[in-house]
Amino acid sequence: MPELRLLTANLWNGRARPDALADAIARTQPDAVLAQELAPEQADAIEKHLSYGVLMPRRDKRGMGLALRRPAQVALLPLPRRDALVARLLPEHWGPLAAPLEIINVHMSAPTRLSRLLLRRAQLKVLREYLERGPMTRVVAGDLNSFRLMPAYRELRSLLRDAALERRPWPAPTWSPGASWPRLLRIDHVLLHGLAVVDVEVLRIDGSDHSAVLATLKAD
Repeated sequence: MPELRLLTANLWNGRARPDALADAIARTQPDAVLAQELAPEQADAIEKHLSYGVLMPRRDKRGMGLALRRPAQVALLPLPRRDALVARLLPEHWGPLAAPLEIINVHMSAPTRLSRLLLRRAQLKVLREYLERGPMTRVVAGDLNSFRLMPAYRELRSLLRDAALERRPWPAPTWSPGASWPRLLRIDHVLLHGLAVVDVEVLRIDGSDHSAVLATLKAD
């Protein structure tokens, strides 16, 4: 399989500058863009560069999108409060894939209070049950609101590899409380099975409190 470039970014519910997002896509030429907290203006910026997939912008931090350079089936994976998006890339459109490749865009609830912690555990339960239906070549990426010591991250890591850790032992952080602040925690991830990691970069998107993660992958 040729290299697959995947860009995941939390866009801070419309605060990330659409022109900055469009510039990042133009510069990096990703095959897939996974967006969380996607607002309409940012969806418009993505559509100018990638014409396939599904974009579901909203104004309440529940906007999600999975945009693709080539055709693929995209479906919802129902999770409590915030559904995930699942794209299934098939060899006839993404040749020369030897087998289907699955990309899952996830935005997990932040464990900032008890109700959200319980919601998060429910989201993780559904996601884990889905992943355990059977192994396949796949990527799970997005804002997991989890750093390395947190149970949710460790649970997903029991099933999947962390792309960033395969390039360096201490990957760059991706989140801070403000758009212009130094990044403090790595809570945005690209996890995978059945793929090799070529490179992982962290990119600033002006206006967002998250940095984007660009992963370049290929067949394992």
